[in-house]
Amino acid sequence: MERRRRWSMASAGVLAITASPYGYGAAVASQVLAPKWSAYCHPYEHGTSTLEVSWPLSQHPLSAPFLLQRTYAQQVLITAYRDGFTTGRYVSLNNVLSPSAAFAPSAHAPAGSSLAALRALRMVDVATSSQRPNAPLQLSGNTWALSLGSARGLGLNRPTVLPSVTVRIEGLLPGIRYTVRIPAGPNSVYSSPTEFAFTAPSCPRDRAGQEEKP
Repeated sequence: MERRRRWSMASAGVLAITASPYGYGAAVASQVLAPKWSAYCHPYEHGTSTLEVSWPLSQHPLSAPFLLQRTYAQQVLITAYRDGFTTGRYVSLNNVLSPSAAFAPSAHAPAGSSLAALRALRMVDVATSSQRPNAPLQLSGNTWALSLGSARGLGLNRPTVLPSVTVRIEGLLPGIRYTVRIPAGPNSVYSSPTEFAFTAPSCPRDRAGQEEKP
């Protein structure tokens, strides 16, 4: 009998962003392109708090080579500190396509900073709009299939599927509030850094032990 998958959803969202997409200043375009995320307890690995983040790579279709090139250029920055991005207390994932990609401390981190809430973060899976993940993701499939109404917010005249990337991250500390940033740049749909914040869920096994604070 096929094992039934049970997802323990802690939170999920499509956040409004402060960035304005290239070529579009309207709020509707920002809403359409805002990163999507889901924080939940892993269905099989008890006590594992998991985050998925998905964001578009372009407002228009990309050929396979350009999709690969655009994906290689993506970065993910995470902090657990109120002023983390200002003080350098954050970690970054600089190659989302590497199967062994690890988060690296910022070069500007204060000397002696342990970054306790960040040091265990790791990417465990990745998928693009043309590449399947190793295991099913919550934010995959038709996540970036836009209806006609949403497509018109980007200046398009028909429904479309935006090229995108989705990453799954583990190593979160339960109850800690994290902020995720997708940087802007020539290979981004965002003209300024895009952020959202979430609280890592406390999964069943987590409650049995002492939680580490940042």
